[in-house]
Amino acid sequence: MSFVERYRAVAELPTASPRPVALKPFVDGIERLMSATFRERKISFVTRITPEEVTADVDAELLEQAVINLLRNAVEAVEGVAVPRIEVACSRADGGISIEVHDNGRGLPDVEPGKVLTPFYTTKAGGGGIGLAVARHVALAHGGQLNVRPRVGGGATFSLWLPTA
Repeated sequence: MSFVERYRAVAELPTASPRPVALKPFVDGIERLMSATFRERKISFVTRITPEEVTADVDAELLEQAVINLLRNAVEAVEGVAVPRIEVACSRADGGISIEVHDNGRGLPDVEPGKVLTPFYTTKAGGGGIGLAVARHVALAHGGQLNVRPRVGGGATFSLWLPTA
């Protein structure tokens, strides 16, 4: 039954309905939603939006779900780190916009980095393996992509790239 519920969460995502969204207030809103978690876990959270007035044609609700999933993953990754830090960086990149979530956590498992984005793949006891898959689905629904790479010095970077209209 648990598998069926996880499958439905991935399979039943709505299609994207893009509208112009200013990324600075968008990211500020997500920060407000996640701020209690960051405070409780003593996580330093930083945002960089370059330029600050950058906008994107996106489905704000779907993108919010994707970014929150990436942040939840980062929160779990920095657990146990002496000085946990998460950063969200938004910028124009390669004919689109890039939203990157950097963490200084335990890094990626010893597998091909893209494997962590596949549905139902998890390294967590009791994990469903859908959070990153949903984020990838949201990127694809916008004609974009989600990539992951290890960070020098530890941690990981998840890069969500979306084309401009």
